[in-house]
Amino acid sequence: MSKHSVPTLKTSGFNPEHIIYTDGGCHNNGPRKGDGAWAFVEFIEGVDDVKVYCGAMMDTTNNRAEMMAIIEGIRHYAEHTQILVISDSGYCVKGYNHPAYLDTWMRNGWRTSSGGQVLNPELWMTILGLTYNHGVKFQLVRGHYKDPNKTHAFWNSIVDRACTYIIKNNILRERLVMNYNIPTKTFTILEDEQ
Repeated sequence: MSKHSVPTLKTSGFNPEHIIYTDGGCHNNGPRKGDGAWAFVEFIEGVDDVKVYCGAMMDTTNNRAEMMAIIEGIRHYAEHTQILVISDSGYCVKGYNHPAYLDTWMRNGWRTSSGGQVLNPELWMTILGLTYNHGVKFQLVRGHYKDPNKTHAFWNSIVDRACTYIIKNNILRERLVMNYNIPTKTFTILEDEQ
């Protein structure tokens, strides 16, 4: 596990108490179109087992599942906690970090610069409300083992696999906790998250 050391952070002067990797996804076609899942895991160096917090979503989209992973990840920690959220969702990370998006959408009454309705405004408002009481930074990574930083690629793959595991095994629970054994790359359902 030593080859997966502390990830390089792009945020200077920010020392997060928790670093979490998030992911979400869904079936985009076929008879299960809209069945999805979200997951987050806290980065912990030098362990063989980690807890993955996750859940299923029905009638969703990839972006909504990605946002739910971020929401559930931030909610997991006490207020006034500094958290680095690492995600492969450009929609979420750029939407939150880039003032041309979120700030403009809010000023325009949740309308885009071209006048269209912003998608998922209720989830954006939830993220804003949660980040108001936490010190949160977002960092974008490339998903599916494509990030050049091996640590990011490794930890992002865990949450990606968790989402796939939930969808493929038709686990229809809103919230649950799974153990992920790093050496064997296997999941075990531990409990329903209350």
